[in-house]
Amino acid sequence: MEEASSKFNIKFVRDVFLLGPPARVEELQRLLKPYYFLSAKLGQGSQGVLSEDSHFVIVIADFTSSASMQFTARICATTESPLAHRLVYVEAPAEVSSEKLLFAQEIGARFVCFGPGKNEELKEYLKRVCTEVHKVGSLYAIEEELEAAIRGRNLTAVRNIADKLRGLSLDSEEVLRLLCTASLFVNDGKRLEGYLKRLLGVNSQHLWAASTLGKLYLRTGKAAQGMEVLQTLSQFHELNSERLLVLGDAQVVAGRVDQAQKTLQKSASLVGNDDIRVKEGMAKVKMAQKDLPGALAYLEGKEFSQEMVSFLNMRAIMSIRLKKFDEGIEFYGYALHGSGSDNQLKAKLLFNMGLGFVRTGNLERATACLSESCTLGGPKFQRASGPLKKVALVMKNREKNQAVGVDDVILLEDEGDTEWETLS
Repeated sequence: MEEASSKFNIKFVRDVFLLGPPARVEELQRLLKPYYFLSAKLGQGSQGVLSEDSHFVIVIADFTSSASMQFTARICATTESPLAHRLVYVEAPAEVSSEKLLFAQEIGARFVCFGPGKNEELKEYLKRVCTEVHKVGSLYAIEEELEAAIRGRNLTAVRNIADKLRGLSLDSEEVLRLLCTASLFVNDGKRLEGYLKRLLGVNSQHLWAASTLGKLYLRTGKAAQGMEVLQTLSQFHELNSERLLVLGDAQVVAGRVDQAQKTLQKSASLVGNDDIRVKEGMAKVKMAQKDLPGALAYLEGKEFSQEMVSFLNMRAIMSIRLKKFDEGIEFYGYALHGSGSDNQLKAKLLFNMGLGFVRTGNLERATACLSESCTLGGPKFQRASGPLKKVALVMKNREKNQAVGVDDVILLEDEGDTEWETLS
């Protein structure tokens, strides 16, 4: 029976992206059809869902299947829009354990429907959210305002809304969640960290906040703290392959190779050894162990992904900064080996490699790398031209029997065009 449109007085239509088995998607489309304020659509597969408007993302999951659970985790991980309201519709089993509910919370689900009454639960939840968003004085009204500001990329408006939220109770999980959303958008890492910690103080089991805090630490260079938070999560359960992949990647970057290998093996037990992310993670482990043949065996001779090359570039920079020059140059060799036919990528790697040779005082090899970088980079990437001229000047002085000392290398490094290319 169709709902009367006048009953709810909702003046907008919100998209609902449905992801899962086609037959179940069709059933939910029919279930939600009577709600004029919802536009149920087929989702966009494992690539996640994007929308410029506030929207729902509903993943149909079978929690008796590890593959289905990992599909659910991946959808939530790749749906990064702050305007997305994630839900999980559990088609099996009828009863969901507390551990699996924690799993759903960690991946960012706002609501989980399960059991014999899940259809009515889903309809009532969607109706309630869409109704309350228009209530005067409701927190949902502020959420809608925040979403509009984010859609319009209005930093000032987002900051003003955050000021308004700070005037409300900071003991409210929902207020703190919206403040986290605002802080993420304006890239205010210090406040974001504070709000996430406060949210965890209100609810120590809020796994989305803990997972977000761990990833924030990794992005801001606090690798040890980030890994500590993500490892603490694993004490609750180890169902989420996405977090294990993030943790394993952080561990190998930090040089904790044995731990990384164990973490990635746990992830492989969830998603399978054929998952390309697991293969690349294990290849990173092998490269960190300086086992290029072993790494190539995992990658099956294919070109490296951008993320893999970025990892090698970062490891090389770290090694050179620690004055482990031979190790750094070796990592660049691996990266060039796997960069295939991408001349722009090769040009950036050769630029960094040339800077590495500058720091060792090996100006002949620096010249070779920087020259090739200019050639491959073409008009789009010519950062090597400046350092190349400076290296040529220093080498000319060397030919005149003028010693090349520390000051010459510092001169080369102090210029703005000798900042590393991070590739990230």
